[in-house]
Amino acid sequence: MQPYSAKSRTLQQVFDDFFPKTADVKSVPLPSARFLPYRRSGDETALRALVSSGTPTSDAYRKLADYLVTDGAFNVNSTSVAAWKVILGSLRGHDTARWDRSSNKLTLDPASTGSTPVNSLGVANGPLSVPTANQQDPNQWTGFRALSDDQIGKLATALVDEIRLRGPFLSLSDFVNRRPGTDTELARQGALQAALEHAGINSVLDSARSLGSIAGASFPDAGKGSLAAGIPGYISQADLLTPLGSTLQPRSDSFTIRAYGNATDPTGKILARAWCEATIQRVPEYIDPADDPDVQDLSLASATNRTFGRKFNILSFRWLSSAEI
Repeated sequence: MQPYSAKSRTLQQVFDDFFPKTADVKSVPLPSARFLPYRRSGDETALRALVSSGTPTSDAYRKLADYLVTDGAFNVNSTSVAAWKVILGSLRGHDTARWDRSSNKLTLDPASTGSTPVNSLGVANGPLSVPTANQQDPNQWTGFRALSDDQIGKLATALVDEIRLRGPFLSLSDFVNRRPGTDTELARQGALQAALEHAGINSVLDSARSLGSIAGASFPDAGKGSLAAGIPGYISQADLLTPLGSTLQPRSDSFTIRAYGNATDPTGKILARAWCEATIQRVPEYIDPADDPDVQDLSLASATNRTFGRKFNILSFRWLSSAEI
């Protein structure tokens, strides 16, 4: 098996390496290592047919989702500040790709101690940018930003406040986008952009020059914002979502459930107690195999699937002692 390389492997090789035909062969990751192969029960003929000719079928992009799961997805409805600090600071200590214009070569800038780089350009055209009120500073337009641990903590706290205000989010678009309407707090920007503003991440740049309300508009505050928005020195929600987007989900697929029960006598006196814990996972298949996993809700043929949806598998089960509660 070879590591992923578009130059060294054909589509068929990439497919066969990711979905090896025998269970004892290790799967070779895709460029996004968070995607893992999911082996549905039964015949794999339908899976193999997607690229059997060496060219994907017209519906392969949709059908392949039947056989993929995401490793380590994060629920955007989480209200744990500590969890958001981990997610927002996941690039902490990573080097930043930068094009050195003097040598005309790609270089890696080491991260500052305790900082998380935020590079809106993918490959920066300048070194680390320290925001100042001078928006004419060339480095604000070519460099990249880095957030300290303290700034990450403030951003995580502000984001949890926004989630409590706006959630629960039923989709990623609900999390990312502003709410239609005229509510000044919700309609001007999404949760993550609002958190950036409330945490003061761009406050130095914002204080230089800002856009005001649009007079005469049905929602005048829609025009508010910083004139610095969009330059590399200004962090937007898009800059944060670019490296994090593939890890975010509006719901969870794995759950730990605990249950309690007791036995009583006719007078209500408790004679015995029991606690248990189960770990369950929602999988792509519907309960009734009459519908393939890629069939949309409104097109489901099975009444069972329309009522109960996807299948849940019990991954583990154990009894608990009172000391574990």
